[in-house]
Amino acid sequence: MPHAGAKSEKNPESVQRLLGADSAWQQVQIAKLLTKSAYAPLAAATVVAVLMIWALRDMVPVLHLALWSAALFSIYGLRLALFSKPGSYTHVSGFRFLPLFTGLTFCSGLVWGIASVLFFDPGQAQTQTLLAFCLGGLVAGSVVSYASWLPAFAAFAVPALVPLIVQLIMRDDEVQFVMGVMLLIYAIALAVLARTINRTLLQSQALQSALGNSEGRFRGVFATSPAGMVLMRLDGEIVMANRAFSQLLGYTGETLSGRNWREITHPDDIAATELLDERIISGDLPDLLVEKRYLHKAGHALWTDVATCLIDNPREQDSYLLRQVFDITALKSVERLKREFVSTVSHELRTPLTSIEGALSLILGGVAGQIPEPVREMTVLARKNSLRLIELVNDLLDIDQLESNDLPFAFDLIDMNRLVIDCIGRNKGLADKAGVALHFEPVDSQVQALGDWGRLGQVLTNLLSNAVKFSPRSDTIEVVLERIGSILRVSVTDNGPGIPDGFRATIFNRFSQADSSDTRAKGGAGLGLNISKAIMDKHAGKLSFVSVPGKGATFYMELQEWKGTEPINNAIDKLRFSGLRPGR
Repeated sequence: MPHAGAKSEKNPESVQRLLGADSAWQQVQIAKLLTKSAYAPLAAATVVAVLMIWALRDMVPVLHLALWSAALFSIYGLRLALFSKPGSYTHVSGFRFLPLFTGLTFCSGLVWGIASVLFFDPGQAQTQTLLAFCLGGLVAGSVVSYASWLPAFAAFAVPALVPLIVQLIMRDDEVQFVMGVMLLIYAIALAVLARTINRTLLQSQALQSALGNSEGRFRGVFATSPAGMVLMRLDGEIVMANRAFSQLLGYTGETLSGRNWREITHPDDIAATELLDERIISGDLPDLLVEKRYLHKAGHALWTDVATCLIDNPREQDSYLLRQVFDITALKSVERLKREFVSTVSHELRTPLTSIEGALSLILGGVAGQIPEPVREMTVLARKNSLRLIELVNDLLDIDQLESNDLPFAFDLIDMNRLVIDCIGRNKGLADKAGVALHFEPVDSQVQALGDWGRLGQVLTNLLSNAVKFSPRSDTIEVVLERIGSILRVSVTDNGPGIPDGFRATIFNRFSQADSSDTRAKGGAGLGLNISKAIMDKHAGKLSFVSVPGKGATFYMELQEWKGTEPINNAIDKLRFSGLRPGR
């Protein structure tokens, strides 16, 4: 069902193997083809023989016609008996089918060749023309009838045509000589045609067999897979579901076949699943593992990881969606407990930390009067650490909301020039304090994208603050907004130490730090890039980087440029397919 060859691109290795001369599979397939196409050619040859006998009734001796007719129709009767026996292509009275068939075909060709000897009259142009026409037509018809088995074609064509060709060429008459040569060329052309059709037929049979084997393997894997699997038409109708999927949802037997997947999907996940399927069918999203809720027969929801792919069925010239479903309900329960714990602790910490930071700010502002310099230094350090803890708590809460899909996103049209300028303005104080400059040249034309202003600003602010953090004093950070095809890219380039090779693979992981020691010079919890990437995923965008160690780094975010080719509400709905969160 699903979709190489050293010898030929047109003949894969498996096909070449199946076309082997001693292949038992090949002989059975050839016999089947011959049996299927036996009756119509046999009937046509009988009609030709009867018409020729009738036409020659006054030109040749009756005894000759009678003997010839008896021989021909006896052979045709034997061939008919051979074809009409059920399963004849596997065994016939202890003889193999193909040799017996070839022998009978040779006999019929020989009888037709004898006709050209018995009935050929050098002085009768009508007789010559009739014989040439009948024999040429029969050999041409045998191309279709016997092309699947070339020995049978040769066994018929050679004894049928050679006697007439020899007689015509051996005559002194130039016209008869030309007729003989033309008939010879005609026979050679038919042989080449038969060879071509033979290769095509056998390749077709081999490919059909390979396809059947592939379907058999697919059905075997489908039925025995421990993971739930369900095959659906593009309109959502379930064609078949394996036992693991049926048992997962509390069904047995074939009760799911014929139903629509929407009937067994949690209502809150239907719209997002439809959008996801549309993108997979259109080719925009080749494959994706997402979290989705199904409805158990008893009514409760089941959390699953679902992988969906588009498969083609060449036999039916149709496409299907195949879902693989993995039960993660127990894992979700554990994650829920973990998130509730983190959320509770974070909320409980944020209030006192905010109070502590506020009190320290008031003290530093002189509300409590003048404080000694050593105390001021300790107070400044305490406030700095409290701000870091508040930032960590806020990051933990953002991660919790992203994981639970509760982080709100207000998608709308955004002027990317304004967004970049706004973020640079909000980070200018941080840059001035670090002794670095932020440089940006706005794009001349208006560039817009769909997104959440606040969340995209959060991503860009994270990139800017990281660049400031790792840039040497008096450096300039370049911020660039550019079009790359239909993509808008905002890049932030610094001249800092760059990204170490060993840190690249984990840079977007949680709590990931290039320097994870207790004495690291740069602060931060290592959550900013992880949160930023999750936000960009929600925008169907991209967050990545390029860097040469020791020569700085360029982090960039990419979004699809808004072209106004569809209603904005439809475009926003498509972004919300992320309501189905990526699976594991």
